[in-house]
Amino acid sequence: MWVWHDYREGEHLGRDETMWKVQQEYLWPKVQQWIDQYIKGCVTCQQNKNLTHQPHVPLFKIPVPENAPLFTQIAIDLITGLPKS
Repeated sequence: MWVWHDYREGEHLGRDETMWKVQQEYLWPKVQQWIDQYIKGCVTCQQNKNLTHQPHVPLFKIPVPENAPLFTQIAIDLITGLPKS
């Protein structure tokens, strides 16, 4: 697998290209599962792969000015999807 994926021939082309190259040379039952696991463990591929989903925006704290009078700023936490009780 190192020759087909990591070495000059492969150059970390990804799962589909690696699978195509291996299947051109060998008859290998269940090759897709093995290649999937190999590429999931490849550090170079994981560092350079494109993100296909939006990252979650982190929550941020609402700034409150120092020495503000009581109840001058009100915040509401909206919690949805709770089970009925």
